Amino acid sequence: KWMGKVESLIFKGSVGVRVNDSNSEFFVPSKGARQGDPFSALLFNLVADVFTRILIKASINNKVEGLFPVTNPVGIISMQYADDTLLFLAKNLSFAKNLKWLLSCFEQLSGMRINFHKCDLVPINIDREEANLFAQVLGCKLGDFPIKHLGAPLHYNKLRKEDLQPTVDKIIKKGAGWRGRLLSSGKRLTLVQSCLSRIPCYLMGIIKFPKWATNMINSQLAHYFWDDYEGHHKYHLAAWGNIALKKQYGGLGIPDIGDMNLSLLASWAKRYLNDDGKIWKQIIDAKYKTCKPNSFACPDIGASPLWKGILWAIKAAKIGFSWKVGNGKSIRFWEDRWTGNSTLATSFWELYNIANTTNVSISEVWDGVTLKINFRRCFSPDMLAAWNELFSVVKDLSLNDCDDTIIWDLEPKGYTLLNLIIIL
Repeated sequence: KWMGKVESLIFKGSVGVRVNDSNSEFFVPSKGARQGDPFSALLFNLVADVFTRILIKASINNKVEGLFPVTNPVGIISMQYADDTLLFLAKNLSFAKNLKWLLSCFEQLSGMRINFHKCDLVPINIDREEANLFAQVLGCKLGDFPIKHLGAPLHYNKLRKEDLQPTVDKIIKKGAGWRGRLLSSGKRLTLVQSCLSRIPCYLMGIIKFPKWATNMINSQLAHYFWDDYEGHHKYHLAAWGNIALKKQYGGLGIPDIGDMNLSLLASWAKRYLNDDGKIWKQIIDAKYKTCKPNSFACPDIGASPLWKGILWAIKAAKIGFSWKVGNGKSIRFWEDRWTGNSTLATSFWELYNIANTTNVSISEVWDGVTLKINFRRCFSPDMLAAWNELFSVVKDLSLNDCDDTIIWDLEPKGYTLLNLIIIL
């Protein structure tokens, strides 16, 4: 039935061409779907879905094995975005041979040819000689980290200057092509606000830009706004920090690149809390949530560049977040803000400073009757008074079976990128 519908759409469907608001007569394409046909994308997705199902079936039968099996029984085998595909394979030569055979079968079944000369094998924690053997089996080139995927640099460690320099160069090139000296200051302001400052947004949503990068980008925006160009330098009538202030504070409302970077990374906190069951969240939890109330409680030492940047942004943006207590399993008793205008670690610093364990959830220390916290030494009279005050804060707290939820206090509709940029 499905095959009949697809065949009818490809070989029997008629199309027309619209030119200058005039429609041509409808005709049946003689060679099926053409490039640009909306049906082409759907057809590709149908074929790509079959390929993914082939890999999953092979993994279930132990013919291939993906990575991160903690996320689901078969792990992560493939990631696809349009026609860009990443395949993940455990270090096993028989798995590589089976994968090559599956790719050949897919070519025969779909009629789509895979250009292995444009494919790279990127080994992780494998010596060079063994990696060369895998590359020979798969018939592709041997690549090295760091790599770039979908325009984003991927690296084990902190990104290098050469990884981010192309973004800065792109802003310089784009601004030079507009010839700002031929435009009024108002038009240059519009281009800076709407175009130039938006160029690095994609990377800033997944990477914490170092200080040199944000300073260089802000500097290029200032040069363009003040009509600087090669060989001709104009005096800047005001510091860029004043220009980038919000309009209500006397600035022009141009977003600071550092603040925008922080806001984009902090938005991952909202996604993390809303994307239950998503694979990316399962990977984060499996790696960082072990024995912790929530993944935001993990130290950034040893974390990936992506997660380290997200933790940095969340810590800076937590002034706008608070928690609504449910079962108390995901909220840190001391370090998360769930009662009052500050954390208990801030309000009761003298008690927090001598507590044996500080990275504990509410449910671990409060059962509705008893506050179970151990301290390293006996209380002084002032500490005893602070303890009684702390108990009065939590005595009316009742836990339930609902999950804990995070709340954006500064806006009733919840967190938005603009809200955080405004308060910063």
